[in-house]
Amino acid sequence: MGSRDGPAEEQPVHRVIITSSFWLGTTPVTQRQFACFESGHKSCFHGKNHRPAQRVNWHQAKRFCQWLTEKRLTGSDWQRWQADLPTEGEWEYACRAGTDSSYCSGDGEQSLAHAGWFRANSDDSTEKVGQSRPTDARRKRSNAFGLYDMHGNVCEWCLDEWRKDVYRLRADGASDPIALGPEEPLKSPVSRTIRGGAHNLPSFFCRSAYRIGNGAADLGRFQGFRVALLPGPRCEATKAL
Repeated sequence: MGSRDGPAEEQPVHRVIITSSFWLGTTPVTQRQFACFESGHKSCFHGKNHRPAQRVNWHQAKRFCQWLTEKRLTGSDWQRWQADLPTEGEWEYACRAGTDSSYCSGDGEQSLAHAGWFRANSDDSTEKVGQSRPTDARRKRSNAFGLYDMHGNVCEWCLDEWRKDVYRLRADGASDPIALGPEEPLKSPVSRTIRGGAHNLPSFFCRSAYRIGNGAADLGRFQGFRVALLPGPRCEATKAL
């Protein structure tokens, strides 16, 4: 995790061990999917069902995952699974898909143009999730794990509490680290971590290593999320730096 030449909150580069298997949503949660949970929700580009849901705060994203676990993961094949937001470690592992470059598609803004929607190619709006490259329908925007829109389109909430110095406090080789505070009241100042960048941001903010925090109750217009599926509840022992 992290970068050698990014801001202080991305340093130092360090190794994290993820000990449990998990699934991650192929795309961010779409407006149509989120409407199944909260029918009156209004995204910035409302009515575009296959674009990411926006203006979603951390609490709403967390409740969506709880609702998905309780109401939708039914039947013997799914009952043991838990839906949740990914940790920063899970998110970055999934985004990088085995790479150590700035983006899963390589380094430089031209590489990002093949993998995500950002200020230079988005026409100042979100785009339909999971699209192919406009220049070549045979080339997909997914990474090596088959995940789309990890870079740009919409920022994505992670489970972790935002801590700017967490990388400097964390031991190299830590297993399943989560910087996790309480699920605070709606007006609490505690912030949560956001990853991935958005359609309106320059390429720098869409890098695999880029991380920033925002208030958990904030309805930022560029904030969305994707769901992680875990083979059971998270272990309390992992809730550390």
